[in-house]
Amino acid sequence: MSLLPSLAVTSLLATASIAAAEPTFGVSTDVGVPDGAMASIVVRPLPFIRAHAGAGYNAISTGFRAGATLCLPFWISPTASLSYGRYAEGDANPLARMVTGDPSTHHEMLEKVGYQFADGYLGLQFGRERVSFQIEAGYSRINGKIRNLDSMMDSEAADASSSSVTIKQDPNVTVWSLSARIGLTVYVK
Repeated sequence: MSLLPSLAVTSLLATASIAAAEPTFGVSTDVGVPDGAMASIVVRPLPFIRAHAGAGYNAISTGFRAGATLCLPFWISPTASLSYGRYAEGDANPLARMVTGDPSTHHEMLEKVGYQFADGYLGLQFGRERVSFQIEAGYSRINGKIRNLDSMMDSEAADASSSSVTIKQDPNVTVWSLSARIGLTVYVK
């Protein structure tokens, strides 16, 4: 019985010595869907916890994300991450023109596109002390408003002159989707 407290103290001391040897602060960059491209400040208070907060761009507007990752302090480690982010409303018409290749592409519904998201990921981390590479996949809950939906309904109602739809408020839409991201973290201190 006296062996258990001794093992617990030894384990805590080993964790503390690993934490003291590994740098605590760093920067990371990653790209994913729906996260976009992100650059973050990283804090590692314990060898198996990494917290991050940063800013990003999704080809429509700027946004932010914050979250935390659990990982084992090994060279190859499984990871579990949770994060929350938000992108401000921006004009998606330039992106639609780039994707379609049609310079005349424009729709009122794309003039204000923004969303918030919550991610849950499982993945792998390669590296440990100073540099690590992560690849993660999971699910995201994406929530936003569909703006100017009435403009689409008006144009369709003109084509089918026998029906009419009126939308008095922009609808909220929530989507659960598969998602993924890859990233690189470098610890500096």
